[in-house]
Amino acid sequence: NQYTYGGSGLSSVCVQFVIDRQKLQEQLDTYANGIDAKVYEGVVDYSHNEFVIQNIKRVASPLHSAYFDDFSLAKYLNLLLLKRPAFQYESEVRFFIIKNDQNTHVDTIDVPIDWRQVIKRILISSKCSKWEEKLFTDYVNTKIPGVTIQKCNILDAPNGFDYEIEG
Repeated sequence: NQYTYGGSGLSSVCVQFVIDRQKLQEQLDTYANGIDAKVYEGVVDYSHNEFVIQNIKRVASPLHSAYFDDFSLAKYLNLLLLKRPAFQYESEVRFFIIKNDQNTHVDTIDVPIDWRQVIKRILISSKCSKWEEKLFTDYVNTKIPGVTIQKCNILDAPNGFDYEIEG
């Protein structure tokens, strides 16, 4: 519901990609090894409100020393994992690819992912029409042939589906 923005039609149909996290990690690791980099993975921290996050850089902030004293890559990545509690429903996990030679700067990278191996199935909202479902299924099958597309109430977990995120 959060991402439909109260709309109707195709732009309001939500889908959920169920991924094989281990296969994604393996592909990210293979890519990172090929460019002399490392992959870091972290669970987003939703424990601080917007005021705390906005002011953590100030020396007077009670959390400033925890994040900035003896500043390191780990502390930098922990800063990148901060997000307001309003977004906790996302249960977000972030992946970072960091070059071993930190003097090298690249704005963006295009990580090649074989989505046929990574996507286990796609859940599509039960609210979509037969036509919308067919349109979506036909499109997906041109990109990722054979992937299972399952119609369901995205707010309810399908049978046998585990939403637990490893810490």
